Amino acid sequence: YHFHFKYLTTSGDTRNDCSFYKNGSVYVEQRNYKDSGNHESYDVVAVDYFNANDYITCNVVYGDVYNFTTWSSWYGYLIG
Repeated sequence: YHFHFKYLTTSGDTRNDCSFYKNGSVYVEQRNYKDSGNHESYDVVAVDYFNANDYITCNVVYGDVYNFTTWSSWYGYLIG
């Protein structure tokens, strides 16, 4: 499977952390530091095998991101 989270940060924070969780445990972590007052775009990608009943979630752990579909998106698909 391929999972992808693309997001745009708000201008107020200097740090943004995002994590993918596989079956409730941290699977991929991303920590971004930036200059205050700037909007920045980031991507988090994970590719791995998944078994029946496995699941993945994505959470912004620290900081704020825009949740509008034009600026942030989350998707996953079976590679085959």
